[in-house]
Amino acid sequence: MDPDVIANNFAGYFSGIYAPNNDQHAAALYNEYLVRRENYFGYYSFPSDSILDTEIVNKVMLDLNNCGKAPDINGLTAEHLLLSVTPYILSVILSKLFQLILLRKLVPTGFGYSHIVPLPKSNDCISKVMTCEDFRGIAISPILSNLFEYCFIEKFGEFLST
Repeated sequence: MDPDVIANNFAGYFSGIYAPNNDQHAAALYNEYLVRRENYFGYYSFPSDSILDTEIVNKVMLDLNNCGKAPDINGLTAEHLLLSVTPYILSVILSKLFQLILLRKLVPTGFGYSHIVPLPKSNDCISKVMTCEDFRGIAISPILSNLFEYCFIEKFGEFLST
C-alpha cells in the first residue's frame, strides 16, 4: 500500500520489459549500425518537393487524433497545437524545424523521451490483488515528436515498408 514501494516495483518491472533481451546482441547491432552509417552519405540536401512544408504540417496538425489524451513529458497536448492563438504561424515555425531536422539529419534528443504509464490489462482490478504482470505499459511520446513522425509518414510513407 506504500506508494513509493508500488512506484519502485512498477519502475523495476517496466524498465526490465523495455530493455534489450540480450545486451551483447544489442551492442553488436549498434556497432553494425555505426559501421554502415560511416559509409553512408545520402543526399546532401532534399529536393525542394521532398521537404516538409507548411501545408503538410498544417494538414497533419489539423488531423491529429490525440485530443483528450494525456499530456506528454513536457506537459504539452495536441490541444496546445490546435488551439494556439496563431496555428498557421505555428505550422510555419514547425515546418522550419522539421526541415532543419531533415537537412541536418539529426533528430532532437527530446524526441526520444517518453514516459510509460501502466494500465491494467483486465477490468477486474477491484476484487483481485494486482501484480506488475497485470499491467501493460503505454509510452507517451512528445506531441512534437508525434507530429514530426506523422508529417514524415505523410510525405515519405510510400517509400517505407515493414
